[in-house]
Amino acid sequence: MISPKLIICAALFLLPQWMWGQGLLRVFFPQASFETYMQTPFRAKLTKASNNGMQNPNPKDGSNWTSCRAGQGQLVGTFRDISACAASLHLGRPVTKEELSNFSYEQAAAVLEGLWEDIWAPTIPHQATANICMHVKVHYGNMRPVERALNSLGANCKVDGVWRKWELRWLQHLSYANSGATYMAIRAELSKSKNFRRHVRRYFKPIEGPKTEEEQLLALGKKCLFFYMDHFCRPPSKKNPPRPWSSYP
Repeated sequence: MISPKLIICAALFLLPQWMWGQGLLRVFFPQASFETYMQTPFRAKLTKASNNGMQNPNPKDGSNWTSCRAGQGQLVGTFRDISACAASLHLGRPVTKEELSNFSYEQAAAVLEGLWEDIWAPTIPHQATANICMHVKVHYGNMRPVERALNSLGANCKVDGVWRKWELRWLQHLSYANSGATYMAIRAELSKSKNFRRHVRRYFKPIEGPKTEEEQLLALGKKCLFFYMDHFCRPPSKKNPPRPWSSYP
């Protein structure tokens, strides 16, 4: 006969996991959403079919090559903001020019979602921070700007461009403590590069968080009110899908 204590312990262990899988705990522990990231203006613009970088690609850029190294493999370029390097890694083999030029929006989104998972973005508790980290991953090629930004806030990360669980934990901790300061530190570090400065100023706006406790409570109250109205007063539809907690300002 199964012990009642064993049943209770199993229930207490499995219930939180089931609730997390159903999304019931994400109201209290908000996480970044890939769907929200794909709806941002800069991502919607870059993933259009008109964003064709396969004509005269820069041979000095390793991401334009199927081997991810300049001068090795085949020089293909980018299409829908998907580089030949990223497409080849996603397919598990070198991508051809014809294949990349026929990439659909769904295929491009699948490649981006793989990169989103590679940096554990779903576990980042702030959507804007996850978005800019993903921008660094896709366009900078390594995570050094994020690592330098975290160190400027008191972290102890090795600045080598490799994204590990150690760096992720620091990002999670600092985002929970002060998400606005963490985002702004990464934004400032990325802005130091001339190639990214204009793009950062245009698509990654500064975040000015509430300074007093009264303003913080007021912002939280507005967020709860909008969340309640969207989820309980207006039924979700295709035109008005339910928004995750992290997408509310």
